[in-house]
Amino acid sequence: MMTAVLCAGLAYAQDITVTGTVTDAENGEPMMQVSVAILGTANGTTTNLDGTYSIRVASDAELSFSFMGYETTTVPVNGQRTINVSLEPESKMVDEIVVQAYG
Repeated sequence: MMTAVLCAGLAYAQDITVTGTVTDAENGEPMMQVSVAILGTANGTTTNLDGTYSIRVASDAELSFSFMGYETTTVPVNGQRTINVSLEPESKMVDEIVVQAYG
C-alpha cells in the first residue's frame, strides 16, 4: 500500500516537455523572443522566430509568458504537453500630451 502511494506521488511530479506557440491576441501573429519562465525558479526559455517554444518542467509547474508592452500571462501546466498562449497588449492611458511647434 505504501509503495502505491509513493509511486503515485512520483508520477504526478514528473518532468514533462511542454511545447506551444505564443501569438499576439490582436492580430494572431506569432511573437518571437517572448520570455517563458517557470515560476519559482530561475529556469526559462524564449520563443523562436516562429513564436514556438519548448521547455522541460514539472507536470505541476506554472509558466509565465512575458514580453515588453504586453500583459504577463501565467498558465498552470497541469500535465499538459501543449500550451498555446495569446498575449494581450498592455493598455496604458497617457495623462497628457505636449505639442511643440518650431517655426
